[in-house]
Amino acid sequence: MKKLGILLLSTMLLIACGDKKKMETTVNEKDVPLVTSSNEDEGIKEILDIYAGKLTYGVGKLGAAGEETGDYFQLELIDSDAVDDFRKTPEMPASNVAYLYYKHLNEKERVKYDEVHTVLHPWGGTQERYRYSTEQLERVDQRMKVAQKLVSHLKNKNLDGVKGLLNNELFGYDKEELMNEIRLTEPQLGNISEFLPYGYTISETETGQQILHISGALIRDIENNGFSMDLDLNSDAEEVLFVQYKL
Repeated sequence: MKKLGILLLSTMLLIACGDKKKMETTVNEKDVPLVTSSNEDEGIKEILDIYAGKLTYGVGKLGAAGEETGDYFQLELIDSDAVDDFRKTPEMPASNVAYLYYKHLNEKERVKYDEVHTVLHPWGGTQERYRYSTEQLERVDQRMKVAQKLVSHLKNKNLDGVKGLLNNELFGYDKEELMNEIRLTEPQLGNISEFLPYGYTISETETGQQILHISGALIRDIENNGFSMDLDLNSDAEEVLFVQYKL
């Protein structure tokens, strides 16, 4: 894993090469070759750049034979040390793989499939499958723009911009106290070059509000640090509900 290796992996893995191959797919009981677009290839390349290992991919039908309800694109990642580093939270690499593929698609390609499936093979564990609707991935992609805007403010040391994006109504924290912690912490960690997402999870409040939790790392010139954000998945407002540093 090239970029995640900054925080997680050994130097040995940094020079590992990814291997991809197309999996045979069955559609209407006939084997057909899978042709991917240049956008899909870009997503596949980014997955391999980050996770290394071996990647197979293909398409399938949702539902029982003769009662199909839609189509899915599947990405299966094997022999990735980076995935094993998330053995306690496998939903992070699983969601990230699906999102990395989806975010490169154009508008027409995004409606081609109903779901994106990630299949992981943790070292010493059983195969694990995760399913993500393209509807959810579209919402995540829209909210990721807000998350990146907050990171951009941090990168440019625009703390007023950070404060302006924070909405503390749901979690009830002291916004001024949080901003003071950010003001004290930022100079010690150094300049930000990028935010590297690890993946996301979605939880639900008692009132049914869906909370998108994006976890990742801020890559810096002095000390990298874990960084996460919570956003309302279904809101179009440019606001972040909470941020957390992990030092």
